[in-house]
Amino acid sequence: MPVSRPRFIADLPEPELEVLCACISPWKARKGSTVHAEGEAVQALYMLDAGRMQFEVHALDGRKLVLGFVGAGRSFGELEVVEGGPALAAAVVNQSASGWRLSVQDFHAVLAQTPHFAALMLRTTARNARIHHRLYRHSLLMSPDERLALALLSIRRHGHADASPEPAVIQTTQDMLAQMLGTTRQCVSKHLKQWESAGWIAIQYGGITLLDSEAIAAYVNLDLF
Repeated sequence: MPVSRPRFIADLPEPELEVLCACISPWKARKGSTVHAEGEAVQALYMLDAGRMQFEVHALDGRKLVLGFVGAGRSFGELEVVEGGPALAAAVVNQSASGWRLSVQDFHAVLAQTPHFAALMLRTTARNARIHHRLYRHSLLMSPDERLALALLSIRRHGHADASPEPAVIQTTQDMLAQMLGTTRQCVSKHLKQWESAGWIAIQYGGITLLDSEAIAAYVNLDLF
């Protein structure tokens, strides 16, 4: 068994941990590298112990759109591994990442032996589907500034296994936020400066500090999630 247990499965019963840890292998990747491209076959379930991944697609006009993030303590690739289909988006390392990988073959081989792990995968897949549905719904109904507020809350909450205490530092850029929203950097900058003046956030190089997440959530009439 690995000296350090993968964070994603650390709470599973000991017998299941032994089965899984006999099959997984260590994995790490540098910032900017691509684990799998959009449309490629996904070779494994990836479990992050450190770092952050972002998921992106390219529009027909060539624009890059960032769909979301996954942080330490989470997994990615589960939908494609379960379904057997190609990657819905490119998985790109946003912050140098390390963790563990469980190959597609081993994933299906151990599933019947590890019911708690199977339940964890069901919860993870359902949770991700709920998040994507909520974000898609809001993208249709919300204005650009409201979608920006939602994006900040989403990165804070769903990019990490545990919600960060405030002030919470989000390592992202205004260009990346613009790519997430399908808008311009100027539009993002305008609203961020307004919220900084209101004391909700602080803008620094390469990141944004959330000083008052409740105020941002109230701005979009949203309970923190």
